[in-house]
Amino acid sequence: MTARGAASQVVLVLLVVGAACVTVRTSYRQRAPLFYAGDSMWRLSYTAAFHARVSGAQLRAALPENTRYGHVLAHLVADSGLETVRHRMRDAAEKHDITAKAPKPGQYEFRAQFDIHLSLRGGLRPEQVESAPGVEDRARYLSNEKDIQVNHPAVAAALKPLVEGQATQEEVVERLFYHCLADIVPGGDDAPQDAAGALAKGVASPLGRARALVALCRARKFPARLVTGFQMTRSQVKLGNDVRPHTWVEVLVEDRWESYDPENGFSRAMPSYFVPVRRENPDIIRVFGASDLVARYSITPLPLPAGAIDPAHRQPLDILNLTHLPFSLHEPMEILLLLPLGALVTAVIRTIVGIRTFGTFTPTLLALAFVYCDWRTGLLVFFAVLLLGLTSRSLLDRLKLLLVPRLGIILTLVVLLMVFSVSMLNYFRWTPSAQTVLLPMVILTNLVERFYVTTEEDNLHFALQLLAATMAVAFVVYLLLRWKAVGEVLLVYPELHCFTVAGLILIGRYTGYRWTELARFHDLALPKE
Repeated sequence: MTARGAASQVVLVLLVVGAACVTVRTSYRQRAPLFYAGDSMWRLSYTAAFHARVSGAQLRAALPENTRYGHVLAHLVADSGLETVRHRMRDAAEKHDITAKAPKPGQYEFRAQFDIHLSLRGGLRPEQVESAPGVEDRARYLSNEKDIQVNHPAVAAALKPLVEGQATQEEVVERLFYHCLADIVPGGDDAPQDAAGALAKGVASPLGRARALVALCRARKFPARLVTGFQMTRSQVKLGNDVRPHTWVEVLVEDRWESYDPENGFSRAMPSYFVPVRRENPDIIRVFGASDLVARYSITPLPLPAGAIDPAHRQPLDILNLTHLPFSLHEPMEILLLLPLGALVTAVIRTIVGIRTFGTFTPTLLALAFVYCDWRTGLLVFFAVLLLGLTSRSLLDRLKLLLVPRLGIILTLVVLLMVFSVSMLNYFRWTPSAQTVLLPMVILTNLVERFYVTTEEDNLHFALQLLAATMAVAFVVYLLLRWKAVGEVLLVYPELHCFTVAGLILIGRYTGYRWTELARFHDLALPKE
């Protein structure tokens, strides 16, 4: 059998095996238990009594939202003479409301239950990033309200010392958050619940501290809103049927909503046991055309179903299920699983397109580094290290050192240049990313060495061409790798790399012309005069 025939058969086998594995795993996941050890089940209950003054009086109750860590499995609304209609409102604060109408005046009671599954592993629902608000919504998130007095002198006085000096939006929001956390003392029910009172007196209820943070952000022209929900923890269960909703704040930081909790001190993201219910308005249940509303909430833990997975009864096949790994390992595993895709893209560009680069894996590793660090600080560090590294390499050439010691010296210089570049960015308040150090130091070291050697053996123009091609390929790979859903799919279906290997085999057997060669020698195909 020829090599070409063997390659074709291997590709066919890989395609069949990959398709079969994906089919089997999909079927297994549909039958597999949804719950794992460490997960928890909770029942959130609403009870509301009110008096309808007119026919058609409405009660609107907000539904708990699905998150990456929490999923509402079922809900039940008790029939108490109310006409229950669930629909989506146009208002963002009411888009997940249940509306109950009173057919005639009188006293009514509304009951609802929601069974919620929480998982520390995450992944119950794909994380969806909410798009930045439009002009009208942005104006609303910057507006002055009754209890969020954006234009009040107390807000301006508190804001002034917190925004002095040059700082990024993220740094300013952190200052405002820590001011509300540390400088506003927690108070009881009689403490101020509005922003101006909280900032003027330095004491406030939990809702007042959240409103103070919203007012400060809006006064600084940062869109902000309240988020009200519940904490699904054992400490809340002890309160019985008098669980209070918890309110925190979301601030639009660089077109992404970031969460801040002035009561508990959480910033940028809330714990997995936080379940949001309503945004903007702190009232979970509201009535219209009615009075004497009394709303109560309770949280009750539920036992996990009998099919939940227990680590004490693990099976060998669990090794093939990467989602069983601790959630802290999911991201590193996704990074590793993305590397073959980068190699596939690089192989296509080098073998079929015909663009040469510095090494086979250099573009992929560079792209992977920029996926997990801020691209602006990453580029600054990259070019600073490259420029100063080349300068150091030319000086080392005068010492006539052997290859391995010379590479060790360059690596040391690269490390020093990287850490001091990050320190310089911090000095100029350019907010260096903590992941900037993920830039592969060994790759940068070899890149410096190869660039210098190519300059000596060929010329500077050719070395710059290779560097530009390397960066271009890295950018293409970056566009692929920054698609977070790809890594999550590969974590669930790692056998998809059977198709990756099949693609690499097909590329490895490619013997046709490269696209750059067709463009370079297209004159030879022209008819002779």
